[in-house]
Amino acid sequence: MTRRTAPTLEAARRHPDHPALICRGEIWSYGEFEKRIQNAARRLRTLGVSAGKRVALWAGNSPDWAVLAHAVGRVGGVLLPLNTRLSDHELAYQIRPADLLLAAPVLAARARQALPADLPLRTFDGTTPGLEDFWETAPDPAPLPEELDLAAEQAILFTSGTSGLPKGAVLTWGNQFSSAEASASVLPLSPADRWIDCMPLFHVGGLNILYRCAIAGATVILHERFDAEAVNHAFDREGGTVISLVASTLNRTLDARKGPLPETVRAVLIGGGPVPPDLIARCPIALPTYGMTETCSGVTLVAPGASDADRATAGRPMAGVELEIRGDDGARLAPGIPGMIVVRGPMVIRGYLDPEATAKALADGWLQTGDFGMLDDCGRLTVLTRRNDLIISGGENVYPAEIEAALRAHPEVKDAAVVGIPHARWGQAPMAFVVAASPLTVGALRSFLAGRLARYKLPAVYRVIEALPLLSNGKLDRRALASLAASDSEALALA
Repeated sequence: MTRRTAPTLEAARRHPDHPALICRGEIWSYGEFEKRIQNAARRLRTLGVSAGKRVALWAGNSPDWAVLAHAVGRVGGVLLPLNTRLSDHELAYQIRPADLLLAAPVLAARARQALPADLPLRTFDGTTPGLEDFWETAPDPAPLPEELDLAAEQAILFTSGTSGLPKGAVLTWGNQFSSAEASASVLPLSPADRWIDCMPLFHVGGLNILYRCAIAGATVILHERFDAEAVNHAFDREGGTVISLVASTLNRTLDARKGPLPETVRAVLIGGGPVPPDLIARCPIALPTYGMTETCSGVTLVAPGASDADRATAGRPMAGVELEIRGDDGARLAPGIPGMIVVRGPMVIRGYLDPEATAKALADGWLQTGDFGMLDDCGRLTVLTRRNDLIISGGENVYPAEIEAALRAHPEVKDAAVVGIPHARWGQAPMAFVVAASPLTVGALRSFLAGRLARYKLPAVYRVIEALPLLSNGKLDRRALASLAASDSEALALA
């Protein structure tokens, strides 16, 4: 199969009155959602958007964002979502591939300063003086294509840039459909499901939910941003059955709730890195998953109803996913031996905008993820750390997640993160950042870890801080921690 019917069109034909999107108290049926998508697609066509044209979208989560995401594809365009936290310098870099920029009014004035002179800019809600209202022009009445080419580019998403400049990962429609089908092999969706999407839509996790739900005919409960009280309201009052979170946002949701989730909630997917064991115990329906932008979201997932042993891992590869652990020489490693995670399957990107980056990351369809992990005898994946986060101390591999888990086991530690710092004798050493529930001394932390970790894993420096820095998607911002470490006098003295 090389083409598929546009998912919102298919859903509108099957159940036009079923809710497609709930946001800000509004409910749009699939019939209404599809009508809005078609009107926006025709408007895009009047602006010159056609097959292969790249449309950058710089705005926060909103119903209009969801409409435009689908509409760009309906005219063959390629969506280029931009992080709303970009600096002017970062925007200028990431906007380079675009043929058109659609910006929220609050960001449009800033965007104008960073854009190339020949790049058109449109705002899409008409509240900014001097900028054309996106919805103003009468739509082109010509028919729209009903099918999507699975080989065609669907979106370009920039990676987080943890290893230098961000790379533009090119996703296809085939990647999106394959990702949705792989996920459904473990967690089937139906029109009865309502997925709470409180992740940024400019990240693969948030964007992927739009397509998964449309393909299944399920409902998206869209939030502008993560808010624990709003999430709990969606569970209790709006019938949310599935949600994707990271460890920090799940903890905040449970803290705000002060009780178990409703029985109507089927699954809480947890990604973004290793999941603390205490959080798994705290939420019996938390299902760890592993994925990345380059795999169009998750490639492993723990199945609903799985054992605690399963939920202590990131799960098994989904249908259609090949996953191996390889050593530095590229050889496949046996179960229980840590190495680099490599992935192959129809949800894996063909490449980046940069051919050199593509050549480094992909070989025979195998993606070198840059993440370290290991498989057990049951085929379950344990994620250890990202390659850039790995600490090599005196020739030993030290995984931050292991130290972080040990620190979190302390009764007065609310959260913890570990980064590597230069060390004159060992090359590198761990440095721990700890968020404490009550006053806590470095001596107490040292004593607590002494019997739990090998000496080479013990942090050389400890810092108690008020809160860990987070990225816009709720994941830990290790680069910010590394900057703090680089300016710390005690850490500098060890180098």
